[in-house]
Amino acid sequence: MIAWGVIAVLLFVFYRWAKAKSAKLKLDSSIDEALNEGIASGEVLSYDEMQFIGWANSLESAMAGSGTDESSIYNVMRKMQHTTDLLYLIKKFGHRDKKNLFGHKKGTWDLSQWLTDELDSEELDKVNKILIDKSIRYQF
Repeated sequence: MIAWGVIAVLLFVFYRWAKAKSAKLKLDSSIDEALNEGIASGEVLSYDEMQFIGWANSLESAMAGSGTDESSIYNVMRKMQHTTDLLYLIKKFGHRDKKNLFGHKKGTWDLSQWLTDELDSEELDKVNKILIDKSIRYQF
């Protein structure tokens, strides 16, 4: 009887892992698809890859640990010139381990998940307003 219980738990854990992996792959492919559409329509990246990686790391630093540095988040978003820039930033952020205040892993999250976890609705509205003012179609 215990063996069946162990098998059931293992199957459940595998199912949850596979489901999370599938969701990540769908998001990655939709970001890639939207990036390709933007580039095909003539939008070129405004900065080089290393700049986007640096901003992605800055965003993580602004949201990691206790407290959130909202001004750093707003400053990075102000650098985005068009939708393709923002999508490339999201791609370079990728999926990163998010930890709680005690250092325990909450999950492996994309930029949207990090932002919605760290910012209240007013702060998130401010991020989206920055993007809207630049005619960026993507919203968090």
